[in-house]
Parts: sequence; structure tokens; C-alpha cells
Amino acid sequence: MNIGLLIILVTVFVSYQGFKDVVFFEKYNFNPYRIKRHGEYYRFLTHGFLHSNQMHLIFNMLTLYFVQLSLGKVYGDLFLPFYIFSIVTSTLYEFFKNQNQPYYRACGASGAVAAALFSLLIFAPWGRVYVFFIVPVSFLMFATLYMVYSITQLQKQGEKIAHSVHIMGAIIGVVTSIVLFPAYFQNFINEIIHFPGLGILIFGQ
Repeated sequence: MNIGLLIILVTVFVSYQGFKDVVFFEKYNFNPYRIKRHGEYYRFLTHGFLHSNQMHLIFNMLTLYFVQLSLGKVYGDLFLPFYIFSIVTSTLYEFFKNQNQPYYRACGASGAVAAALFSLLIFAPWGRVYVFFIVPVSFLMFATLYMVYSITQLQKQGEKIAHSVHIMGAIIGVVTSIVLFPAYFQNFINEIIHFPGLGILIFGQ
């Protein structure tokens, strides 16, 4: 079975367990306080397979489905380790920020999904992504708008969405792809420079 589809199936199953069982959800969500005080390190991973509600789950899994169709071909057997690595590392900022907050909770695959989505930048910067599954924009344009939005929202007080996880995931996705596939990064630079009109605008050539 395609590893991306397997991840989606497992995530849907675990998320629905969390929807109907509060004890299950509380045991496996992301709780930095319990990780630090009780050594429940498994939460770094398990929270990525839980979601707060059905719309949260559907949005993440639909995005992952379309992304993995292309990214899975490049990463191959490395896609699963990459996905797990992204789930864990995308929460590090929130861990250190909230490790002394006993009531902080988080869940969702957003960090890993952001990492997968932003990895596509390196392989196809001018490829299309459909915002709200309707409006076509290039990966490069989407990435720019996504980061501006996330950084802006991060500054707001009282936000219930962990935008730092999205930002961390995006950075992890780009950096990981550059490290693992340096040749693609060179192609990325060439595509940016030689895109009609853009090279002149950005690099003054």
C-alpha cells in the first residue's frame, strides 16, 4: 500500500478514537507539561495522529493526500521517516514555550503536513496548489503568503491555533529536502533565476 495512504488511514482511525473517547484523547495529545514532568515522550509523536474535530482532520488529510502523490515519488521509502521526523520536530518551539503550563493541549498533523507541502517548493517551485481547492497559485506564491499569514497570526494574543507549528514544519520541510536532495535545490535556484522576468526583477540580471 502507498505509504501516504497508510498514514492517512491510521490518522483517521486514531482521530476518530479520540473523538469518541476523551480519556484516549487526553492520554495521547501534545501536553508539554506532562512530557517534561512525567516523561511521556510518546506525546511528541502520537499527537500528530489526533485532531480536534472533523474539519481539522479532513483539511489536513486532504492536503496530505494531494501532496503525497508527488512528494512520495521523490522521497520513496524515506517519506515515512520524514513525516514522523516532521511531526516531532515541528512541536519543539511549543514544547519549550509551554512546558510549565499544565493546561496546554495541542493535536494534529499540521506540522508534518506543512513540512510535506513546503518540501514541494524545492522540487517544483512553479507547480500549482489550489487554495481552498479552487484558486490555483504557484507553490512559491502560496509559501510566501502562508508564511506571512502564519507569522502575523503568531503575534496575536489568545490564538488557539499553534501557528508556530506550521512555521516550524515549513522550515523543516524545506531544510530536510535541501539536505537530502541537494541536486534538486540547485534546480530550484535555476528555475527561480531563469523564470521569465523574475530573474531580472529579483537578481537584476
